Amino acid sequence: MLYQDYISEEFDLSGKRVLVVAPSVGEKRLFKKWGAETVSIDIRPDIKPDIVANICDMPEVPGESFDCVVASYVLCLNYDHNAALREFARVLRPGGRLFSHDPIQFGKPTRENSDREQMGKWYGQEALDTYRVGSFRSFGDSDLIEDVSRHFLPRTFYGRDPFIGTKIVWICGLKR
Repeated sequence: MLYQDYISEEFDLSGKRVLVVAPSVGEKRLFKKWGAETVSIDIRPDIKPDIVANICDMPEVPGESFDCVVASYVLCLNYDHNAALREFARVLRPGGRLFSHDPIQFGKPTRENSDREQMGKWYGQEALDTYRVGSFRSFGDSDLIEDVSRHFLPRTFYGRDPFIGTKIVWICGLKR
């Protein structure tokens, strides 16, 4: 809904090449509906992505080869979100966009998680041990925007989940 209501006016995905990190089936359908050419990427081969790669270091993905990167619930589950942001900036063409959506705590600092049991709750201990995918942090709003701004000109879009009513925040990063 945020894309349709706000983002599509300034960045139409139709005809754009989009790198989608760990996409859900619903996301894939939406991108197809909007006319985007999508390439999926995930570190877990069992997900059957187009590219199996670590988003913190993606030599498999040429620089400036995408118009857009979409990473929904990715940065909080990645062991090094700053390395991932750096790689997203590298693979985006000039003027490209990053769209990121992660749980955010308003007015609080980012909280890093060091409890291995908690870190493995989302995807399991095997994914944590094998791929370093787990619940690594809970972002504070200004901390996340500051991290994104190291590589992008950030902009935030706010809305509400129509089903459960929680606040949704998408951070759009424009590659300079």
